[in-house]
Amino acid sequence: MSKTKQIVNYQKNRRLDTYDKVYTALYDMVIADEKINFYTVAERAGVSRAYLYQHEDFSFFIKTCALTAKQGHSPASLKENCEKARQRLKAVYDRYDVVEQELNELLEKYKNEE
Repeated sequence: MSKTKQIVNYQKNRRLDTYDKVYTALYDMVIADEKINFYTVAERAGVSRAYLYQHEDFSFFIKTCALTAKQGHSPASLKENCEKARQRLKAVYDRYDVVEQELNELLEKYKNEE
């Protein structure tokens, strides 16, 4: 293998390793419900902030996380709000079933009176 091909392969592997470090850092930070911004991600992944700004996927994700944090939403709070919404929805379905049973009973009673 020529020296040029070796250098090209090394750079490709290095680039993939860097992507992997950043993705792993972001995943770990989301799971741990840590503050996510360009500085913290760069420190955690061992890359420069410029690297994060230059890669659109990373930049968009970090900006989205920062915006949700600014609005007071963390992954844990979003999960909690989702669970509360599920409980309210279940309560509505339960009440609907009760009302539907009452309606059916009234309809049956009305049919029997005729």
